[in-house]
Amino acid sequence: MLLGSCTRGSSTHPAGTPEREPSPPVTLVVAFLRDASHPAFVSRILPAEQGLRLALDRAEAALGAAVVVEPVDLDAEPEDLAARLDEDAADPAAVAAVLGPEAVPDLDVMAALADAGFPVVSLSSAAQRPERT
Repeated sequence: MLLGSCTRGSSTHPAGTPEREPSPPVTLVVAFLRDASHPAFVSRILPAEQGLRLALDRAEAALGAAVVVEPVDLDAEPEDLAARLDEDAADPAAVAAVLGPEAVPDLDVMAALADAGFPVVSLSSAAQRPERT
């Protein structure tokens, strides 16, 4: 539903209006925030990321858009992480973020996502929700 709202358009053409060429394919981006240094990286975090990719691949036809899952490593240097989140916030194709299992991002990271307007789905039981300002 979240991604579908970004891709819907009218498929009808008013009488007398010539049909236009089809629009180029749309590609949406979902950031997958993960802790690559966590001991459960291989056993829990990667399978969750792959499950997300599979679900979005299967939904691709219904959405009419390709969805790319981009991993964002929370254990990166703070400056690099901030720059990456700024890039995603500036990218109109980036539509959401998924917080992977066992991820515990800084509240600043969660606040940056909220301030950028990203819906965040959490698969982590350890994550905190930021207060919106």
